Amino acid sequence: MNKQISIEKLLESDFRKSNRKEKLIDYVENLPWFKKNNLKANSDNVEKMYWMLKKKYPFMIAYIQPSSIMSWVVMVKTTDTHQWINTIYVLTFFEMYLKVIIIANAYFNQGKMQHDQKGRPNEEKKE
Repeated sequence: MNKQISIEKLLESDFRKSNRKEKLIDYVENLPWFKKNNLKANSDNVEKMYWMLKKKYPFMIAYIQPSSIMSWVVMVKTTDTHQWINTIYVLTFFEMYLKVIIIANAYFNQGKMQHDQKGRPNEEKKE
């Protein structure tokens, strides 16, 4: 991506506009998880990456429900504390997986969760 775009703007992008769709795809393909595995952000790969990340980190899609005739609302939360992370609106499941991966990347890179080497939350040690 030539220009840095905020996470919020990416998540609010209108997927019907091809340039915005391309920005989402480009952003996801440049994430470390995709680069490390040399993946292209197509529908199969983004779904696989979601499940890989879900195994490693305690987060999940909590619910998907219709928002209107043409869109869905999706809530993402942690699985360990059931804390809300974000809610997004999407038109397709492909868009949903792209945006959930972006949310997961932002959430873990902001240091809101600490994990052991297997991806589980570290428990505070009692002395």
